[in-house]
Amino acid sequence: MESNSAFASSVNDIQTCWKVILGMAAGTILIALLYVFLLKWIVKPVLYVSMVIILAMFILFGAWSFMKRSEYDAVTQKKNYDYATAGAGIAWGLAFLYACFMCCCWNNISLGASIMEAASAFVTSNIRILFLPIIAYILSLAFFAYWAVTAVYLYGIGEVKYNPLLPIATVTNNKNTTYLAWYFLFGLLWVVAFLICLQQFIIAAMTCMWYF
Repeated sequence: MESNSAFASSVNDIQTCWKVILGMAAGTILIALLYVFLLKWIVKPVLYVSMVIILAMFILFGAWSFMKRSEYDAVTQKKNYDYATAGAGIAWGLAFLYACFMCCCWNNISLGASIMEAASAFVTSNIRILFLPIIAYILSLAFFAYWAVTAVYLYGIGEVKYNPLLPIATVTNNKNTTYLAWYFLFGLLWVVAFLICLQQFIIAAMTCMWYF
């Protein structure tokens, strides 16, 4: 009874708030489109500024720890003194390593930012690509519905045994039916994987046609 009450309450909440839920979904899509559209102008500034901020945070944390060290006595407050010293050394060491990685990988970082800009330009030039996941999702749902109905019929193959204490009959299947069920499960996974790979192929083909 409690589970039925909770389910009824959830359905009632959805009926009451469906407009808000629909508005949030539409707003999410619009924000995502705006972000993708602006990405080709803001990706490099945001990337470089964030990298500098991270480096500055390491340096500032090390400076703060070094300044806090002067507030502790090296003898009577040795533990806090050592912690502050270690914090400053670790922070500055991480800042040095981070700066080295930035300098050594600068060309790759710049290339990645350029790829992001190109990806944003591709999406804004081919808005129809946004409907591809939706179509694939609908096809997956349709196939899964077919698979679920067929799986029920497949499960029903065999000897049915009724137990008055149970609401559902028990079906005893033979080995051939079990093998067929496993094969059918593999078919579900294969079709879903095929739809995913088909999306990837379509996007890759469209990208090549757009870029070249």
